[in-house]
Amino acid sequence: MTLVEDKKLMDVLSNFRVKCKCGNTIVFVSNREKIICKRCSRYVYRNKKLEFKDKLERERRNGKRR
Repeated sequence: MTLVEDKKLMDVLSNFRVKCKCGNTIVFVSNREKIICKRCSRYVYRNKKLEFKDKLERERRNGKRR
């Protein structure tokens, strides 16, 4: 691989890397929306929009039980 190809590959991979709150870097290799961090066992979302949607869904479900 040339240097230009390496740089393009790293740019593509950076779109799939997300940092957990504990500092662990997680690479999304599949089309999943969320993955459990192996270090701290928290959910790590692909982006903030998915995190917000999941949080709203949990709030809505918990609100019906009351």
